[in-house]
Amino acid sequence: MDLSLLILVLALGFAVLLGGGEALVRGATRLSRSLQISPLIIGLTVVAFGTSLPEFAVNLIASVTGSTEMAFGNVMGSNMANIGLIAALTALVLPLKISPKIATIEMPFLFLLTSITLILAFFPNSGKFGRVEGVVLVGLLIVFLYRTIKQGRNDPKEVYGRQKDSSNANTNLSKNIGFIIVGAIALILGAELIVFSGQGLAEHFGIRESIIGLAVLAVGTSLPELTASLVSAFRGHPDLAVGNIIGSNVLNLAFVLGFVALVHPVDIPSHGGITDIVSVLFLTFILWAIVFWRSELRRSHGLFLLVFYIGYIGWRVSGT
Repeated sequence: MDLSLLILVLALGFAVLLGGGEALVRGATRLSRSLQISPLIIGLTVVAFGTSLPEFAVNLIASVTGSTEMAFGNVMGSNMANIGLIAALTALVLPLKISPKIATIEMPFLFLLTSITLILAFFPNSGKFGRVEGVVLVGLLIVFLYRTIKQGRNDPKEVYGRQKDSSNANTNLSKNIGFIIVGAIALILGAELIVFSGQGLAEHFGIRESIIGLAVLAVGTSLPELTASLVSAFRGHPDLAVGNIIGSNVLNLAFVLGFVALVHPVDIPSHGGITDIVSVLFLTFILWAIVFWRSELRRSHGLFLLVFYIGYIGWRVSGT
């Protein structure tokens, strides 16, 4: 297929994917509110998981169509982009004051989860994330949700996930269900278009599908997090901006990679796959060290993270 057409299909896929995710989350949130379900539970389930729906849809479609390395690259690339691109750009635009809770509770859990992911790359099934690894990751997801719910009950002001407009909470049932159905269909269609164009671009340029997932698809599927973090920072909610990034990375590993591995084994690329996980772990550690010792994400920190991200992605692409 012609290159310009592949790029057009990719752009269309991202537009449909992001629009579908927005529609599904909006419909499900309003439906939950109309059924008088706790706002905390809505934030933890519908909204929080909604931020990772683009990655989940792309990875699931990629895995079942045989492009498991693309799925792997998308997960690792998204987590890299969340720290090295989104957190970095947010800090460059507006330095962020970070609460101690993020440094002492949230970041250690993310670092632990990423470390366990690296261990699972070698044991028990070296070279892939299969059902056993999926069970472990989903188990950690359950721990994360339990801890978060318990913490939220102790602090009623605690809100996780992206905030949504609740002015239309009483929208009629059929309209809410319609949003959910249309959103789900759009997610599947958008993911199909993205995976199709990603496979075509890899073939056109003669590069590995994992690199397409790492360098291209990851940035596209991370656009919701970029928007949420920038808006949160400008509105004076730095913890929400950083918390959005941390929560997204936790869900990408425990929810997206975990559940996809349960459905279909995800191969770790023999060329650079382990290095990608180590790089995610390194960026996670650096972000943790910054917020722990400085309690602030400054422009100089953002510049360092951005330079590392661009340098690493450039090195990986040039290595193909």
